Amino acid sequence: MRILEQKPNQKILKIMKKIYFLLIALLLNVSIYAQITFENTYDFSTGDDATDVLELDGGGYLVCGNVFDDTNGDYDVFVAKFDANGNETWSEIYVGVGVEDDFAEKITETSDGNFIICGSTTDETNGDTEAFLLKINSAGTEIFNKTYGVVGDDDIFYYITELEGGGLAAVGSSTEGTEGFTDGWLAFIDDDGTFVDEFFYGLNGNDELNVIIETTDGGFIMVGNSYDEANGDIDGMLIKVNENADQQWIVYSNTTADELFNDLIILENGDYLIVGAEEDVTNGDLDMALTRISSNGSTELYSYTFDYDGDDDNAYSVYVDKNDDVFIGGYVTNFDAGDTDAYLVLIDPATGDILGEVIYGDAYDEHFNNFSFTSDNGFICAGSQEDDNGDSDVYLVKANEEGEVTTRIDKIENIAMTISPNPAVDYINIHANTTDALNFTLTDVSGKIIEKKALTTNQIDVSNLNSGIYFLNIESKTSKNMFKFIKK
Repeated sequence: MRILEQKPNQKILKIMKKIYFLLIALLLNVSIYAQITFENTYDFSTGDDATDVLELDGGGYLVCGNVFDDTNGDYDVFVAKFDANGNETWSEIYVGVGVEDDFAEKITETSDGNFIICGSTTDETNGDTEAFLLKINSAGTEIFNKTYGVVGDDDIFYYITELEGGGLAAVGSSTEGTEGFTDGWLAFIDDDGTFVDEFFYGLNGNDELNVIIETTDGGFIMVGNSYDEANGDIDGMLIKVNENADQQWIVYSNTTADELFNDLIILENGDYLIVGAEEDVTNGDLDMALTRISSNGSTELYSYTFDYDGDDDNAYSVYVDKNDDVFIGGYVTNFDAGDTDAYLVLIDPATGDILGEVIYGDAYDEHFNNFSFTSDNGFICAGSQEDDNGDSDVYLVKANEEGEVTTRIDKIENIAMTISPNPAVDYINIHANTTDALNFTLTDVSGKIIEKKALTTNQIDVSNLNSGIYFLNIESKTSKNMFKFIKK
């Protein structure tokens, strides 16, 4: 409200001034958060791979995956927490899951503020695999660690979810259901890790379940893959069960080529959207695939394939935005370069047209195992990247809503860097303890980019800027620094 013909009260002006700067600070924080992007690798050991990532309510990300233990010669589970800028807060390697190889597949947050990781571990005595659940608190401290399955059988959990009424549901594969083959396996487990019940699904070949979602009718929808003995190929399968886990219907992709169903979401109208890969019978390679099936499983509404290049491409996760555009994440193979690159693609579901795509990576192999939308309308993606030594490192990418990464850091280093003067009139002087080539991005409080280019001298001309608050991002191949300054 504006009051006319009234002289300002100096005390009120001071209060309003404080409120103004407080609002600027709040807007500033929002702007910084909205603009944060990074492309980082993290070297915990050898053979590192991130299999899943969560955005945390309090900010930052929690990542699970696997690292190779050079001393024991086996794989162990790791969990790491990163802040909103991609800096590591803490990391833990859990060697007690099993004596031999342990592989984490999925991490989910539970209603008590803790986290559950599922996967598989190798039994040293029998040589078979057992499914495991590892529960940790927000600091990474282990709460419980339990294995599931029958001795002599191979059992794996690929996905874990918390149920609306309490307890957990995990899916994967097990050889217990049909002798000599793996069946799709659904297990119900109490919050404390106590095994409750199990169910098996599939045909006479090897079957697996990759994702489970609790439905509004109290039942479940599950997606996975099945080996078709008749055709000698792999079919994607979609299974609907009721609250008692009784099968209501099952749909197979059922073509003469291999088809993989890797991820699933339920659309607002109840239809199912599935991503994975489909074999190109002409070239013999895999293409990314997107399939929509009606809510009752009776109709395949569409099925699109996307062939990036002349070799294997695969999609591991799918999301839909508020405009009903479909985002797919996975990897594509660069035929000319001979390597794989991590990949995000935006699809128009009405036509199957590619509206936009982003390739992430360098001259070595990269892939995304999972990605999700973030609270600032961007993306957080997790996977692995091969380094110069042929070893793989954890690969974490935070992109904006366009899939862009405006700050790239291959290896995080702390470089001493300051700016002066602050406030500034004509120039900002850069004081950096590095010989690396530097680039800078100058933005205002709204996040609008004013200038972005290589830093060729130790000064940046700010004489043409209006008075106010600005941000200066200075980065190299291995570092980044953010500064706030006032232009007089």
